[in-house]
Amino acid sequence: MAAQQQMMESKMAAQQQIIDNLIAENHFLGRWSVEVGDFKAIWEFKENNIITSTSGTSTGKWSIRDTEIMIEWERNVWESFRFINQNEARGDSWRGKNLVSAKKL
Repeated sequence: MAAQQQMMESKMAAQQQIIDNLIAENHFLGRWSVEVGDFKAIWEFKENNIITSTSGTSTGKWSIRDTEIMIEWERNVWESFRFINQNEARGDSWRGKNLVSAKKL
């Protein structure tokens, strides 16, 4: 049991290191195909902390908070981005938890 716990903690630490590296290297910059519930759009993360969307609110600001990317759109709505791997992310929305699903283009 202790060996399983240690292996799980080691795996989680390795995954966290990958996520930290993706954020540190700004891997998330660029275009992402995003679904938030039934809403679909292309989001583009830019170096100047600006994010644009092809649908809905057209511009917002992104910032890094701990292990996730926080997005604050105009009209006081928000989304969050947590990496699953270098090309996929999931997150929360002002509409509810675990609604954001994204793939890098």
